[in-house]
Amino acid sequence: MSLLVGPAHPGEVLSQLYLKPLGMSAIALARCLDVPRTRIERLVKQETALSADSAIRLATFFGGKNPGRVRFFLTD
Repeated sequence: MSLLVGPAHPGEVLSQLYLKPLGMSAIALARCLDVPRTRIERLVKQETALSADSAIRLATFFGGKNPGRVRFFLTD
């Protein structure tokens, strides 16, 4: 029996660490990022992967110009 668990989906991370603590909806985030609301909704529901474009937008929005933040969002 292995105690290792697979990596969390980026949508789960986004939801648990950013949206819920801020009380922000996926729609509100999509408006702030200037992306279609379905892109963020599907990401949070873990129905789609995180694109490089979305990762850069999220990193810029939540972490400024910290390149480590971009790597965090791209890692899955």
